[in-house]
Amino acid sequence: MELTRVLSPIVRRVRTMISRGLITRVNESTKAQSLQLQGIDEEVLDKVERFGEFGFASYPCDGSEAIVLAPQGTRALAVVVAVEDRRYRPRDLAEGECELYTKNGTRVKCKISGLIELGTSPTDFVALAPAVKAEIQKVLTYAQGIASAISGGVPVPNDGGAALKSSIVAALPTAPSLVDPAATEVKAK
Repeated sequence: MELTRVLSPIVRRVRTMISRGLITRVNESTKAQSLQLQGIDEEVLDKVERFGEFGFASYPCDGSEAIVLAPQGTRALAVVVAVEDRRYRPRDLAEGECELYTKNGTRVKCKISGLIELGTSPTDFVALAPAVKAEIQKVLTYAQGIASAISGGVPVPNDGGAALKSSIVAALPTAPSLVDPAATEVKAK
């Protein structure tokens, strides 16, 4: 009986070191994102710092689940180390792929093949990688043509520059017709 009384606070601290919580409020006004959580047995944890991945920020929805760590079992020192929302998580990724997604379904999917798909559903995705590469190649080809025309010894007439301009323009390749890759749908295969 005496041992149980002595060990009880230690057992309680160990049990609360790692737990789950439901996000009930998000505060973005502090340096580190601060969350309010509903924890164990209706416990409310307030001003809990959320540790995220460098270079990535998100504003979790109320009701998202969080993994809470309480160093030394002290709930006042609790931090959130992971947040998940099963309601919105995409479920169509292949091994090795990753995706950014929002609550309303906007998605940026990095595929194993190297394609980057944008859209709101797999049937509406726009695959940007090939379209962007093709447009960049057009610009590079045109720039190389300009460099060739300028360095190709265009004769300089003595008329104050008007003929020089038309000589250079005549030596230039035809400007490419550029397409906005973001506005052109290229269906993913």
